[in-house]
Amino acid sequence: MRWSTLLFLLGFGSYASAQCCCSDIRLSITVSDGKESDYVMVRDAYEVRSRDMDSTDQVLSIDLDAGCGVAEREVTITRNSTKQVMELHVLFIGFDGVHPGLRVPFQPGKYEVDFTRLRESAGASRREDLAPSDTATSRIVQCGTCTVRLERDSKGVTMEPLDLREGGCGPGRVEVGGIGQAYCPDGQGAFQASVQELIDRKVGLRAKGSVMYTGIASINDRGNFYGRIAHEQTDRVYNIEIGLMKGPLWTPAWVVDADAPGGKRMVSSMVRFKLVSGAGRDD
Repeated sequence: MRWSTLLFLLGFGSYASAQCCCSDIRLSITVSDGKESDYVMVRDAYEVRSRDMDSTDQVLSIDLDAGCGVAEREVTITRNSTKQVMELHVLFIGFDGVHPGLRVPFQPGKYEVDFTRLRESAGASRREDLAPSDTATSRIVQCGTCTVRLERDSKGVTMEPLDLREGGCGPGRVEVGGIGQAYCPDGQGAFQASVQELIDRKVGLRAKGSVMYTGIASINDRGNFYGRIAHEQTDRVYNIEIGLMKGPLWTPAWVVDADAPGGKRMVSSMVRFKLVSGAGRDD
């Protein structure tokens, strides 16, 4: 019920009120340096088999459960012969609809992909934008500090970051981050102050000592914040999540667009955040 309420606020009320049949995101990991059978994939702590493990196209493909609302999926890929490990975090807003595919080359290291910002930067948000085509096409799109190839063919649309690196295609932060990423004006101080004001107003939120919260959030193209705290969903946590929506507007993510005012087009995106409740006092 709580997340149904948030879904209405996110603009997915028509989906939340009906039976949810959220579509998956097709994730493809290209492994041109070895055989598919040399790799082990773990998704959200569960080992999974590629849907085409026996193929010879050197692509590991699995489905990421999109769910509904703010979400993060973690996939770890290990190459057995070399013990190399790639850890990939995909952050997005899941909904009952069509999602583009995501293709990422196997590359040892830890990476994040803001799937929401990529698809909006690429103009792949509407259902008609993702329709399959009998004619294969490909184009390059700039997404802040990340370059993305957008392909359309008979299977639909696939996005591929071309310069995957730490922070390159990842979500924004509270402080000013990379080019085009969302952030909170005046940084952590302003964000923290808005949360403390909420706690001060609501006696029911008071707790002894300080508590550190972290989470992920969606920032829409108007700067509205819809966060999910990575913590057990108690009444306190839920009330803070609702209260965060009433906090200061964020600076939304943007992409260069010559036709937009100021040459920038605002897009929805994801951010990581942290806050401290009751820091240094008994509340």
